Amino acid sequence: MQKTSTFSFIITLIMLSFFATAQPVAKQVAINADTTKGKLKLTASFGAYTNGSKAFAADLKRLLNANPQLKLKDDKGVFYNVISFEITWKKKDVSDDIRSGKQKTVYYYVGGNIKGNVLTDSWKEEIKGFVQKDEEITFGTILYFDAKKKVNVKGPSLVLTIL
Repeated sequence: MQKTSTFSFIITLIMLSFFATAQPVAKQVAINADTTKGKLKLTASFGAYTNGSKAFAADLKRLLNANPQLKLKDDKGVFYNVISFEITWKKKDVSDDIRSGKQKTVYYYVGGNIKGNVLTDSWKEEIKGFVQKDEEITFGTILYFDAKKKVNVKGPSLVLTIL
């Protein structure tokens, strides 16, 4: 009799843990819902730059000194509050080719998560100090709060090519 109650207790704990882990997954789906498929057409901007923009390295350095905000605006001119975003920087470097022994240009990626709508001081200083021609900076996984749906929603990405 005692083995049956212990077995029932263990099964109950397993089922409770299953239901406890299933709830956060449902919330994650709501957070990653994309509203750009509906009527809302959003545009991300960083200073004067929007998706697909090209910027000179010197202009980007001046912009970073002004502490720009990452913004989302719909086609009606309404701005949405950016909660967080990911930054990915495609950096250029020079490396020795193992086979030929000659130097070649290589690219590698660095990135991070930013809370809020402004780059941290460390990111600004890193970009100002080392940004080069032919690199890309991507502002992706931009989350904003949709007041109508009362959930955080993923907005469009912004890719900035450095000239």
